[in-house]
Amino acid sequence: MCGICGVIKKEGSFVEKECLKEMTDALVHRGPDEDGHFLFKNAGMGMRRLSIIDVKGGHQPIYNERKNVCVICNGEIYNYIELKERLMKSGHIFKTSSDVEVIVHLYEDKGEDFVDDLRGMFAIAIYDLDKKRLILARDRLGIKPLYYYSKNGVFLFGSEIKAIKQYPGVQTGISLTAVSDYLTYLYIPGPDTIFEDIYKLPPACLLIFEKDKINIKKYWEISYKKREKQYESYYIENLSSLLKETIKMHLMSEVPLGAFLSGGMDSSAIVALMSEVSGQAIKTFSVGFNTRGFDELKYARLVAKKFGTEHHEINLEPDIIKLLPDLVGHFDEPFADSSLIPTYLISGFARKEVTVCLSGDGGDELFAGYDWTRRQKFINDYRRIPRVVRQAMKHVLLSRDYQPDRRNRILNKIERFVYDSELSLEDSFLRRRTCFSEALKTRLFQEEIVGPLGNYQSASKLSGLFSGVSIDNDIERLLFVDTKSYLPDDCLCKVDMMSMKNSLEVRVPFLDHKVVEFVSSIPLEFKLKGRISKYILKKALKEELPAQVLRQRKLGFTMPLNNWFRFQLKNNAKEMLLANDCQSRRFFSVSFVEWMLKDHFDNKQDFGAQIFALLVFELWLRKQKI
Repeated sequence: MCGICGVIKKEGSFVEKECLKEMTDALVHRGPDEDGHFLFKNAGMGMRRLSIIDVKGGHQPIYNERKNVCVICNGEIYNYIELKERLMKSGHIFKTSSDVEVIVHLYEDKGEDFVDDLRGMFAIAIYDLDKKRLILARDRLGIKPLYYYSKNGVFLFGSEIKAIKQYPGVQTGISLTAVSDYLTYLYIPGPDTIFEDIYKLPPACLLIFEKDKINIKKYWEISYKKREKQYESYYIENLSSLLKETIKMHLMSEVPLGAFLSGGMDSSAIVALMSEVSGQAIKTFSVGFNTRGFDELKYARLVAKKFGTEHHEINLEPDIIKLLPDLVGHFDEPFADSSLIPTYLISGFARKEVTVCLSGDGGDELFAGYDWTRRQKFINDYRRIPRVVRQAMKHVLLSRDYQPDRRNRILNKIERFVYDSELSLEDSFLRRRTCFSEALKTRLFQEEIVGPLGNYQSASKLSGLFSGVSIDNDIERLLFVDTKSYLPDDCLCKVDMMSMKNSLEVRVPFLDHKVVEFVSSIPLEFKLKGRISKYILKKALKEELPAQVLRQRKLGFTMPLNNWFRFQLKNNAKEMLLANDCQSRRFFSVSFVEWMLKDHFDNKQDFGAQIFALLVFELWLRKQKI
């Protein structure tokens, strides 16, 4: 695991070593153990290393036998032993025991198709000295990040935006459409970033930079095409076998290793499989909140006790919000998934004991684990009721304007359900994923922001994912969209940034592409059966996990923002967002922010997520000094 970066300038130019070192030094938290650099005329690459495999000999950059191909890599190649044996039989000479060395030899044999053979998480840069060609590659699910910039005859790339911005002369303005997207989704969907001219390389893509031109190619895609339907036992047996094989690969390490354990189904499954495959006591790490309805620690303890793990846990209080300025500053763009705070804290907590942690991320997207999957199933069933009957119900229940009604939660839920059932699949998705609606943003933005945005709608950002996929099942279409946007740009981005800030490597076995391909081929009825989500995963682990864990509802690292912003953090929000020197006043209407705060404080509406998003944006502006 490490951080990588690089520079390609126009022919006849030379990359300055000092500039490359400054870019590399900006990534020292990702790799505190050592650095490495490659310089060849107008090309340069740098890396910071966190030593995991071949601790003593796995220095980067790594070259082929002729030293005309150079590679740097952030991540892990889990099938490197198998690949190495094959490559050695074909005559390649290896100088290290590093997993990264297989990449350079695969490139020699297969060119751009080298990536097809890799099983792992990675952001890779290869420079071919003979062809004067740079190839960047990002893993299939977007576990590892990679950004790039191309302007004024300079091409730059890096594991984080901060490395790119270290290069002299890089000047980027804030993208107003990205600000709008951030307020909608709480993250900025790729390939865009908050900065004009800086982009995310999409997952499962290669970027070839040659002769001052960029060519991006997709090398893999999720397929939900079903094979011939099998008995339930077939899926259980094959899933169990594949997960054990994958966990075994993910346990390869020369440094201490553990697991995040929330007490939910996914992390509990990972711990159960780790215990079985390794045959050793696992170190587990949990985080909890002293707020009713937000704590899964009791389930984590059940799992830890069953498998005899060396268990560690911490409880979080509202004062952890004081960490926010530092964390927001570390994120190079606004990011308001509040679980970034517990993710950071548990990563730092775990780093005291281990260098690598396994996590259950991706389980919800694979096995239809989100609450909305059951809701969508009910909507699909409801739509089978004759339309005339549904219209009559809608007339009765929605005779008043749709507004949250705190006095009658049951009626409100029924109203929302009926309302959602009339929406298109895309509109239903946006309703679920939206923080600030377009109507709220129009009231929030200053007039001088609304004008340049024109008719821009953040919904358009993900529309292509709906129109560009041929999946008949509504639920799997929604899971596909989440897997292509929310998973890489929110969940995995958060885990990478917060774990690597602590120099901790996090591995996500559920997102091994072989697992993804197999689970995607399983009929939906075996993932979501009646009201039981993750049905096939629960069946596969029924004998291993406590019954309480199998039955409990999903919580994750959710933070009690609504409660905190009404009580413990009320003054923090007011002081930050209503201060005379508030930086975000350039973008947002003070009177609207005042109204939103008052309605939340008075318990009229829940605006906890919106307040948090505004706080993050304000802190980000201050840290960036923009």
